Amino acid sequence: MKTTITTLSLRDLIKLLPDDIEMIANMELARRICSNEDRTVDFYISTLCKPNIDFIEKNVMHRYILSEYYMFLCNPISEENIPQWKKVQGYQAANDCTLKTYTSTIACRHFSKVAKKEKEEGMRHDELIEFMDYEALLVCDKVDDDSDSPTRVAMRNAYSRLLDRDKMVLKYLIIDKFDSQKAFELLKDDIHPRAKDGMTSDEVKATLSLKQKQDAVSLLKGRALLKLQELYRNCLNEYMYV
Repeated sequence: MKTTITTLSLRDLIKLLPDDIEMIANMELARRICSNEDRTVDFYISTLCKPNIDFIEKNVMHRYILSEYYMFLCNPISEENIPQWKKVQGYQAANDCTLKTYTSTIACRHFSKVAKKEKEEGMRHDELIEFMDYEALLVCDKVDDDSDSPTRVAMRNAYSRLLDRDKMVLKYLIIDKFDSQKAFELLKDDIHPRAKDGMTSDEVKATLSLKQKQDAVSLLKGRALLKLQELYRNCLNEYMYV
């Protein structure tokens, strides 16, 4: 078997995986992936890793991750645009670990960290207004008042400098306090999910669950708040040093 494993068809190689006690078939599969054999890479991502991708999407990230999953495994990309598969190169079948188990382990570890980071960033997005002047944002679309405090003037000026899209996001979600579902319908032209499974971005958008819509709106809100915070600090500095 050791002398013929490299000449086996992919179909025959796959048949050996369930009873691969010596991990020879698993090592050969990893070698072919690192060699960028198209059919082997497709089997690896679309079949072998699919249960893990589905698990992470449902229980960890709560969103579509196929492209990110692929990039996590195939990076780095060479100057010639060829995937180097560094993570797969690290597979050595230690302790009789299959390629599937190895991939699931490192992917779950990676995306758990990503999810934690995104959650922390989301919490910071929600807290940004607390570090500015929340009342000032609520009256951003009101008439100027010369007696306003420096923070309110800075907030109003920052809000006025936002892109129209970001203004509408903050208006709907913070000033008008619309719920995520209503805000999604009003902002959906600015939401562009990745195309997948033969569907266009618009078709994917039409199938989003309530949770996915809430996440999409939350992402828009977070980006708008980050930009507002940056402009607010600039405007406050301008006001204080006039």
